Amino acid sequence: MTLSVFTGTLFIRERIAIPAPVVATVKLVSADGEVLAATAVEANSVPVEFSVTVDPEILGAHKHLSLWAFVRSSVGAWGTLELAPAKGNTAEVVLTRIPE
Repeated sequence: MTLSVFTGTLFIRERIAIPAPVVATVKLVSADGEVLAATAVEANSVPVEFSVTVDPEILGAHKHLSLWAFVRSSVGAWGTLELAPAKGNTAEVVLTRIPE
């Protein structure tokens, strides 16, 4: 069985140093909101590289895919305020600070 892999990079808008570790969660979501695949990545800094692996049979007829992402560190949290389109198998996602 061949798996589909979606890769990308998570960025934050602010130009600040974020102390390690950071934990990033990324979900591949269908147009109707169903989570098709997810991953969590621990990283030393932002930007964070990620990959989400999904069985092509699960993708099925889902034509419009999106990404939801969230990064948490000791100094705050950043996330997607709206789902980011997953065009092709690569994405760059800019995250916005989420007030705690």
